[in-house]
Amino acid sequence: MNDPRYPQRSLQYRYFLHNHSAVPTNISDRDIRAVIKSALIHGKSVETKEGKIPVAVIAFISNTYEPSPNSCDGFYEYDWGSPKVMKWTPDEHGVWHSKKAGSVTWINETEFQFERGE
Repeated sequence: MNDPRYPQRSLQYRYFLHNHSAVPTNISDRDIRAVIKSALIHGKSVETKEGKIPVAVIAFISNTYEPSPNSCDGFYEYDWGSPKVMKWTPDEHGVWHSKKAGSVTWINETEFQFERGE
């Protein structure tokens, strides 16, 4: 990330982004596996002044299949090792809110059970 407002190497984010989840209206096991793959390649977290930030996946969702600037209606967020999958959506005033969208139970570093909460 190159942001001239901050000293070089002071910002570190590790998100794996993709347009829409494997299932366009929900997050899937495949999306969570993307976090595993990224973590195994790049590490599970980055160290910042605020502490460790885990690798995460952001899966954008749409309530319509029309390709337009307004077709993205929110996103799912999952942080490595977290027991919760969160869904973020804006209200009518553009304020973003989150709610729990599922639970992840880790069996080991590469196996998990995922239960949708919606």
